[in-house]
Amino acid sequence: ELHTANPENTLKLSDTLELTLRKFDSTGDHRLPVVESEDESRLIGWADHWAALEAMNKALIEVHVEEHH
Repeated sequence: ELHTANPENTLKLSDTLELTLRKFDSTGDHRLPVVESEDESRLIGWADHWAALEAMNKALIEVHVEEHH
């Protein structure tokens, strides 16, 4: 499927979680399209802001647990 969204409002498959959350914050969107890293015209799915926040929270908890064991 071809996709021609604004690159500032589009995530690449290779984007980090931190960059993903920054894009959600800057756009104010709740969902952002995800494109192939090598072929940005190829839409491969959608990222959900809530799911990204949950993933970040899980990662922070895991780091905290590792640091305190």
